Amino acid sequence: MTASGVSDIEALAHAIQRSDQRRAIERQILEAEARLVQTADGLPLDALREDIAGTGPDELMAQHAELTLSSSHVVEEIAVLSDSYGRLKAGFAELDGTDLAAKAEARRQEAISAMGDAAEQYLKLQTAARLLKWSMEKFRETKQGPMLAKASSIFSGLTVGSFSRLLVDTEEATPRLFGIRPDGESVDVTGMSEGSRDQLYLALRLAALELQVEQGLNMPLIADDLFINFDDHRTGAGLAVLAELSRKMQVVFLTHHAHLVPLAQEVLGLDLNVVYL
Repeated sequence: MTASGVSDIEALAHAIQRSDQRRAIERQILEAEARLVQTADGLPLDALREDIAGTGPDELMAQHAELTLSSSHVVEEIAVLSDSYGRLKAGFAELDGTDLAAKAEARRQEAISAMGDAAEQYLKLQTAARLLKWSMEKFRETKQGPMLAKASSIFSGLTVGSFSRLLVDTEEATPRLFGIRPDGESVDVTGMSEGSRDQLYLALRLAALELQVEQGLNMPLIADDLFINFDDHRTGAGLAVLAELSRKMQVVFLTHHAHLVPLAQEVLGLDLNVVYL
Protein backbone atom coordinates (compact mmCIF):
# COMPACT_ATOMS: atom_id res chain seq x y z
CA MET A 1 0.00 0.00 0.00
CA THR A 2 2.93 2.30 0.85
CA ALA A 3 4.64 1.54 -2.53
CA SER A 4 1.37 2.16 -4.34
CA GLY A 5 0.61 5.32 -2.38
CA VAL A 6 -2.86 4.15 -1.34
CA SER A 7 -4.52 3.88 2.05
CA ASP A 8 -7.14 1.14 1.67
CA ILE A 9 -7.58 -2.27 0.12
CA GLU A 10 -9.98 -1.16 -2.60
CA ALA A 11 -7.52 1.47 -3.88
CA LEU A 12 -4.75 -1.10 -3.77
CA ALA A 13 -6.73 -3.45 -6.00
CA HIS A 14 -7.20 -0.62 -8.49
CA ALA A 15 -3.44 0.14 -8.40
CA ILE A 16 -2.60 -3.51 -8.98
CA GLN A 17 -4.94 -3.57 -12.03
CA ARG A 18 -3.28 -0.45 -13.47
CA SER A 19 0.17 -2.02 -12.87
CA ASP A 20 -0.87 -5.16 -14.77
CA GLN A 21 -2.17 -3.01 -17.64
CA ARG A 22 1.09 -1.07 -17.72
CA ARG A 23 3.16 -4.25 -17.97
CA ALA A 24 0.90 -5.56 -20.74
CA ILE A 25 1.25 -2.31 -22.69
CA GLU A 26 5.04 -2.30 -22.22
CA ARG A 27 5.14 -5.91 -23.45
CA GLN A 28 3.11 -4.93 -26.53
CA ILE A 29 5.45 -2.01 -27.16
CA LEU A 30 8.48 -4.28 -26.97
CA GLU A 31 6.87 -6.79 -29.34
CA ALA A 32 5.94 -4.02 -31.79
CA GLU A 33 9.48 -2.62 -31.69
CA ALA A 34 10.86 -6.10 -32.34
CA ARG A 35 8.55 -6.53 -35.35
CA LEU A 36 9.54 -3.09 -36.67
CA VAL A 37 13.23 -3.93 -36.41
CA GLN A 38 12.62 -7.27 -38.14
CA THR A 39 10.55 -5.83 -40.99
CA ALA A 40 12.97 -2.89 -41.36
CA ASP A 41 15.80 -5.31 -42.23
CA GLY A 42 17.64 -4.50 -38.99
CA LEU A 43 17.30 -0.71 -39.26
CA PRO A 44 17.44 0.81 -35.72
CA LEU A 45 14.27 2.42 -34.36
CA ASP A 46 15.81 5.89 -34.28
CA ALA A 47 16.85 5.63 -37.91
CA LEU A 48 13.43 4.23 -38.80
CA ARG A 49 11.66 7.13 -37.05
CA GLU A 50 13.92 9.59 -38.84
CA ASP A 51 13.22 7.90 -42.19
CA ILE A 52 9.42 8.23 -41.87
CA ALA A 53 9.41 11.59 -40.07
CA GLY A 54 8.41 13.47 -43.23
CA THR A 55 5.71 10.99 -44.29
CA GLY A 56 2.11 11.76 -43.46
CA PRO A 57 -0.53 9.23 -42.41
CA ASP A 58 -2.37 9.41 -45.73
CA GLU A 59 0.80 8.65 -47.69
CA LEU A 60 1.59 5.79 -45.35
CA MET A 61 -1.91 4.37 -45.87
CA ALA A 62 -1.49 4.59 -49.65
CA GLN A 63 1.89 2.87 -49.49
CA HIS A 64 0.42 0.23 -47.18
CA ALA A 65 -2.43 -0.43 -49.62
CA GLU A 66 0.00 -0.67 -52.57
CA LEU A 67 2.28 -3.03 -50.68
CA THR A 68 -0.71 -5.13 -49.61
CA LEU A 69 -1.82 -5.45 -53.25
CA SER A 70 1.71 -6.34 -54.37
CA SER A 71 1.89 -8.87 -51.57
CA SER A 72 -1.33 -10.54 -52.75
CA HIS A 73 0.05 -10.74 -56.30
CA VAL A 74 3.24 -12.30 -55.03
CA VAL A 75 1.23 -14.81 -53.03
CA GLU A 76 -0.75 -15.74 -56.14
CA GLU A 77 2.46 -16.10 -58.15
CA ILE A 78 3.92 -18.28 -55.43
CA ALA A 79 0.84 -20.48 -55.60
CA VAL A 80 1.12 -20.82 -59.40
CA LEU A 81 4.82 -21.58 -59.26
CA SER A 82 4.26 -24.02 -56.43
CA ASP A 83 1.64 -25.85 -58.49
CA SER A 84 3.96 -25.93 -61.52
CA TYR A 85 6.80 -27.16 -59.36
CA GLY A 86 4.60 -29.90 -57.96
CA ARG A 87 3.58 -31.11 -61.44
CA LEU A 88 7.14 -31.05 -62.74
CA LYS A 89 8.39 -32.83 -59.66
CA ALA A 90 5.70 -35.47 -60.07
CA GLY A 91 6.64 -35.94 -63.75
CA PHE A 92 10.29 -36.24 -62.84
CA ALA A 93 9.42 -38.73 -60.12
CA GLU A 94 7.58 -40.85 -62.70
CA LEU A 95 10.68 -40.97 -64.88
CA ASP A 96 13.00 -41.67 -61.99
CA GLY A 97 13.39 -45.36 -61.34
CA THR A 98 10.93 -46.47 -64.07
CA ASP A 99 11.17 -47.56 -67.70
CA LEU A 100 9.50 -44.40 -69.06
CA ALA A 101 12.85 -42.78 -69.76
CA ALA A 102 13.98 -45.84 -71.69
CA LYS A 103 10.73 -45.86 -73.66
CA ALA A 104 11.12 -42.16 -74.47
CA GLU A 105 14.68 -42.77 -75.68
CA ALA A 106 13.46 -45.66 -77.83
CA ARG A 107 10.81 -43.41 -79.42
CA ARG A 108 13.47 -40.79 -80.06
CA GLN A 109 15.67 -43.31 -81.82
CA GLU A 110 12.70 -44.50 -83.89
CA ALA A 111 11.98 -40.90 -84.88
CA ILE A 112 15.63 -40.41 -85.91
CA SER A 113 15.49 -43.57 -88.02
CA ALA A 114 12.22 -42.47 -89.64
CA MET A 115 13.74 -39.07 -90.41
CA GLY A 116 16.64 -40.79 -92.15
CA ASP A 117 14.28 -42.87 -94.29
CA ALA A 118 12.21 -39.79 -95.12
CA ALA A 119 15.33 -37.82 -96.07
CA GLU A 120 16.50 -40.62 -98.36
CA GLN A 121 13.08 -40.83 -100.02
CA TYR A 122 13.01 -37.05 -100.41
CA LEU A 123 16.41 -37.07 -102.13
CA LYS A 124 15.23 -39.78 -104.55
CA LEU A 125 12.00 -37.94 -105.38
CA GLN A 126 13.75 -34.58 -105.68
CA THR A 127 16.39 -36.06 -107.98
CA ALA A 128 13.73 -37.74 -110.11
CA ALA A 129 11.76 -34.49 -110.30
CA ARG A 130 14.83 -32.53 -111.41
CA LEU A 131 15.66 -35.14 -114.06
CA LEU A 132 12.07 -35.09 -115.31
CA LYS A 133 12.09 -31.30 -115.48
CA TRP A 134 15.41 -31.40 -117.36
CA SER A 135 13.98 -33.95 -119.82
CA MET A 136 10.90 -31.79 -120.38
CA GLU A 137 13.06 -28.73 -121.01
CA LYS A 138 15.23 -30.65 -123.47
CA PHE A 139 12.09 -31.86 -125.24
CA ARG A 140 10.78 -28.31 -125.48
CA GLU A 141 14.14 -27.12 -126.80
CA THR A 142 14.30 -29.78 -129.51
CA LYS A 143 10.60 -29.95 -130.42
CA GLN A 144 8.94 -26.73 -129.43
CA GLY A 145 11.92 -24.52 -130.22
CA PRO A 146 11.76 -24.79 -134.03
CA MET A 147 7.98 -24.55 -134.09
CA LEU A 148 7.99 -21.56 -131.75
CA ALA A 149 10.59 -19.82 -133.92
CA LYS A 150 8.51 -20.40 -137.08
CA ALA A 151 5.29 -19.39 -135.33
CA SER A 152 6.96 -16.22 -133.98
CA SER A 153 8.02 -15.18 -137.46
CA ILE A 154 4.59 -15.91 -138.94
CA PHE A 155 2.76 -14.21 -136.05
CA SER A 156 4.90 -11.10 -136.39
CA GLY A 157 4.03 -10.94 -140.07
CA LEU A 158 0.31 -11.55 -139.52
CA THR A 159 0.12 -8.78 -136.90
CA VAL A 160 2.15 -6.41 -139.10
CA GLY A 161 4.81 -6.08 -136.41
CA SER A 162 2.39 -5.47 -133.54
CA PHE A 163 4.05 -8.49 -131.90
CA SER A 164 7.72 -9.28 -132.44
CA ARG A 165 7.82 -12.85 -131.18
CA LEU A 166 6.24 -15.57 -129.04
CA LEU A 167 7.44 -16.82 -125.67
CA VAL A 168 6.52 -19.94 -123.69
CA ASP A 169 6.68 -19.60 -119.89
CA THR A 170 7.56 -23.03 -118.48
CA GLU A 171 8.04 -21.99 -114.85
CA GLU A 172 4.50 -23.02 -113.87
CA ALA A 173 3.07 -26.53 -113.94
CA THR A 174 1.16 -25.71 -117.14
CA PRO A 175 3.25 -23.79 -119.74
CA ARG A 176 1.73 -20.48 -120.86
CA LEU A 177 2.13 -18.77 -124.22
CA PHE A 178 2.79 -15.03 -124.41
CA GLY A 179 3.07 -12.57 -127.26
CA ILE A 180 5.97 -10.13 -126.92
CA ARG A 181 5.54 -6.63 -128.31
CA PRO A 182 8.47 -4.70 -129.84
CA ASP A 183 8.89 -2.72 -126.58
CA GLY A 184 9.25 -5.95 -124.58
CA GLU A 185 5.75 -5.99 -123.08
CA SER A 186 4.40 -9.52 -122.68
CA VAL A 187 0.71 -10.18 -123.40
CA ASP A 188 -1.04 -13.37 -122.31
CA VAL A 189 -3.29 -15.07 -124.86
CA THR A 190 -6.33 -14.10 -122.78
CA GLY A 191 -5.21 -10.46 -122.92
CA MET A 192 -5.09 -10.35 -126.73
CA SER A 193 -7.86 -9.08 -128.93
CA GLU A 194 -10.03 -11.59 -130.79
CA GLY A 195 -8.26 -10.76 -134.05
CA SER A 196 -4.81 -11.22 -132.50
CA ARG A 197 -5.86 -14.57 -131.03
CA ASP A 198 -7.08 -15.73 -134.47
CA GLN A 199 -3.75 -14.67 -135.96
CA LEU A 200 -1.88 -16.48 -133.18
CA TYR A 201 -3.72 -19.75 -133.73
CA LEU A 202 -3.21 -19.42 -137.48
CA ALA A 203 0.51 -18.81 -136.97
CA LEU A 204 0.77 -21.95 -134.81
CA ARG A 205 -1.09 -24.07 -137.36
CA LEU A 206 1.00 -22.80 -140.26
CA ALA A 207 4.21 -23.37 -138.28
CA ALA A 208 3.15 -26.95 -137.60
CA LEU A 209 2.41 -27.43 -141.31
CA GLU A 210 5.87 -26.14 -142.25
CA LEU A 211 7.48 -28.63 -139.83
CA GLN A 212 5.44 -31.43 -141.45
CA VAL A 213 6.62 -30.32 -144.88
CA GLU A 214 10.23 -30.46 -143.67
CA GLN A 215 9.57 -34.04 -142.50
CA GLY A 216 8.25 -35.00 -145.98
CA LEU A 217 4.53 -34.79 -145.20
CA ASN A 218 3.63 -32.44 -148.05
CA MET A 219 -0.18 -32.22 -148.48
CA PRO A 220 -2.34 -29.40 -149.87
CA LEU A 221 -3.65 -26.78 -147.46
CA ILE A 222 -7.33 -25.86 -147.88
CA ALA A 223 -8.24 -22.66 -145.98
CA ASP A 224 -11.83 -21.45 -145.66
CA ASP A 225 -12.19 -17.72 -144.92
CA LEU A 226 -9.28 -17.52 -142.49
CA PHE A 227 -9.38 -13.73 -142.30
CA ILE A 228 -12.94 -13.02 -141.08
CA ASN A 229 -11.68 -11.03 -138.06
CA PHE A 230 -8.80 -9.39 -139.99
CA ASP A 231 -8.82 -5.86 -141.32
CA ASP A 232 -7.57 -5.27 -144.88
CA HIS A 233 -4.06 -4.44 -143.70
CA ARG A 234 -3.67 -7.68 -141.75
CA THR A 235 -5.55 -9.65 -144.41
CA GLY A 236 -2.89 -8.57 -146.86
CA ALA A 237 -0.21 -9.71 -144.41
CA GLY A 238 -2.02 -13.06 -144.05
CA LEU A 239 -2.19 -13.52 -147.82
CA ALA A 240 1.55 -12.80 -148.02
CA VAL A 241 2.18 -15.54 -145.41
CA LEU A 242 0.08 -18.01 -147.43
CA ALA A 243 1.95 -17.02 -150.57
CA GLU A 244 5.26 -17.83 -148.87
CA LEU A 245 3.83 -21.16 -147.68
CA SER A 246 2.64 -21.94 -151.24
CA ARG A 247 6.29 -22.20 -152.30
CA LYS A 248 6.45 -25.40 -150.23
CA MET A 249 2.92 -26.79 -150.63
CA GLN A 250 -0.28 -26.20 -152.58
CA VAL A 251 -2.57 -23.64 -150.90
CA VAL A 252 -6.28 -23.39 -151.77
CA PHE A 253 -8.05 -20.39 -150.22
CA LEU A 254 -11.87 -20.46 -150.26
CA THR A 255 -13.90 -17.30 -149.63
CA HIS A 256 -17.29 -15.82 -150.42
CA HIS A 257 -16.00 -12.25 -149.96
CA ALA A 258 -15.46 -10.91 -153.50
CA HIS A 259 -13.64 -7.82 -152.21
CA LEU A 260 -10.68 -10.03 -151.18
CA VAL A 261 -9.88 -10.81 -154.83
CA PRO A 262 -8.43 -7.39 -155.74
CA LEU A 263 -6.60 -7.30 -152.41
CA ALA A 264 -5.10 -10.72 -153.11
CA GLN A 265 -4.16 -9.68 -156.64
CA GLU A 266 -2.45 -6.59 -155.25
CA VAL A 267 -0.44 -8.63 -152.74
CA LEU A 268 0.32 -11.72 -154.86
CA GLY A 269 0.35 -10.33 -158.36
CA LEU A 270 0.62 -12.84 -161.24
CA ASP A 271 1.25 -15.76 -158.84
CA LEU A 272 -2.46 -15.75 -157.90
CA ASN A 273 -4.83 -18.16 -159.61
CA VAL A 274 -8.47 -17.12 -159.12
CA VAL A 275 -11.24 -19.65 -159.74
CA TYR A 276 -14.90 -18.58 -159.49
CA LEU A 277 -17.33 -21.32 -158.41
